[in-house]
Amino acid sequence: MMYFMRFFYSLSGYFFATSHSNTSVQMSGPGVSSVKILKYTNSVLQDQNDLLVREEPLEIRLVYNDGADRKEVSVGLSMRTPGNDFELASGLLFSEGIITHHSEIKQIKYCEKENDNLVKVILSPDIIPDTESNQGLFHSGSACGICGKASFEKIRNKILRRKDEVIIKRIDWEINPDVFLSLNKALNDSQLNFRYTGGIHAAALFSQDAELLLIREDVGRHNALDKLIGATIHSHEINPNDCMLFLSGRAGYELIYKAIMADIRIIISIGAPSSLAVELAQEFGICLVGFMRGNSFNVYSGFGMIEGREIFLAEKEEHNNE
Repeated sequence: MMYFMRFFYSLSGYFFATSHSNTSVQMSGPGVSSVKILKYTNSVLQDQNDLLVREEPLEIRLVYNDGADRKEVSVGLSMRTPGNDFELASGLLFSEGIITHHSEIKQIKYCEKENDNLVKVILSPDIIPDTESNQGLFHSGSACGICGKASFEKIRNKILRRKDEVIIKRIDWEINPDVFLSLNKALNDSQLNFRYTGGIHAAALFSQDAELLLIREDVGRHNALDKLIGATIHSHEINPNDCMLFLSGRAGYELIYKAIMADIRIIISIGAPSSLAVELAQEFGICLVGFMRGNSFNVYSGFGMIEGREIFLAEKEEHNNE
């Protein structure tokens, strides 16, 4: 593990050292870089500047008291877009079940000066994390959520424990289908980095009235969601159970899992979900909407939360009886 960490840090250091020595690359913000490219359009080659999403390694370390001993352990390495790193760390720890409340975190800080790729999460004095059963649960790539986890069964058990805690809650409001289409436009209008680069994902929370409450972006789909969850952990104004989650990409199993851990019950994704994601959503009573194209989308689970569902069923039954 430490070998790969040293490798990523050395690779990152080499890349940015060479980048700073080359005038063709300039930093354009915490999550975006500018680079010279050769553009080919209509049989014509020309020099242009292009914006790319930054991707760098972030190591997360836990610091806690174990009896009289002060321990510091590395719990994971994540490839992410710099920015909102503290929210990413706390959101990841929460969705993995390492912490259950923001009060369990005493402080989050960068480990060293001028090194924003190492984050320390200092736990409250009375909190001792279960590092043994969670060892190896963290991903190592920006496109991977639960791949590489030590045990898929452990993840399943965490979901089942969470089910016993929160899934007894029910949402008694219905959503007008047109609301989902309006969320798509609102997300597109708010994704500034995507507008510049075309290579970054977003996760956003909307109120029942389709008001954008919070949005986070990252090169990794699961990182964007972890940042969003981390922000809600430290917020006293947003209750995820009262919100709709909108994802800019597809809805894989790992994203549904993270949403369940955060007690989110309505999930909309631009892309299509996987079969396992649908099974999980159905089991936990999640309203899952996806595959948005123009003025259409699919509802994969939670049909009862869609306004007009009863009228549709009545008309269908009447048609079948004719």
